Amino acid sequence: MSVEAAALALRVSNLNFQYKKRLTGKIAGIGAAAGLADISFEIRAGETLSIVGKSGSGKSTLVKCIVGLVRPDSGDIFIARMDYLHAAGPARKAIRRKVQAVFQDSASSLSPRMTVEEIISEPLAIHRVGNAQSRRERTRSVVDAVGLPYSFLTRRSAELSGGQRQRVAIARALSVEPELLILDEPLTALDLSIKAQLSNLLAELQEQFGVAYLHISHDLFGVAALSDRVAVMHGGRIVENADRTALFTNPVHLETRSLLAEML
Repeated sequence: MSVEAAALALRVSNLNFQYKKRLTGKIAGIGAAAGLADISFEIRAGETLSIVGKSGSGKSTLVKCIVGLVRPDSGDIFIARMDYLHAAGPARKAIRRKVQAVFQDSASSLSPRMTVEEIISEPLAIHRVGNAQSRRERTRSVVDAVGLPYSFLTRRSAELSGGQRQRVAIARALSVEPELLILDEPLTALDLSIKAQLSNLLAELQEQFGVAYLHISHDLFGVAALSDRVAVMHGGRIVENADRTALFTNPVHLETRSLLAEML
């Protein structure tokens, strides 16, 4: 295996998916979501690829395929150089540990009945990582990494602000040492000052842990600081995939130009 191949955190090749008509209302939201048509891209260790598109462009469907909520009709997904779609049983669970997600609505993704310590250590227990003592140590380590005091470990999510909850969600995702984090609109619901703080934190954590980011957003302006590359989705396809600077200074596709025009 080449050094370049070994550095890949995620490879998606020729991915296709179409919602069945009878399920469209339940899964996609009454025709609101696009399927996927021949989606291909790669993300290397320590790199951020932002996928941007308007509502219904297929971003959410892509995330569902990568995290295993829906199975694509065809194509391949390699996570940490392992074939995710064709793995089963313990092998599939081992691959799932390599990819974790941070979502927009931390209030609903964090259990109100659990303490912060229980929330962060839960993935370690699920994946049977270490023992009780090592899990406590790992939990304290990632809490420190996201800039929260240890005193927060005994709190519950309802006692935290939106920015603090998102730090807990990031800590939980990092607890099992993933190679890829899916950041699904993680800053959208936050105030501008908190967005800036968390954007800086994500950059620092990437430097510290070497994790790759797949950043999903509808806001092209919002991905500028965090991204190495940006892919634009439209109608279930990636219509442009370029280095951040090149995409902002010399957009090629009409959809990219439309998104940039909305920033002005």
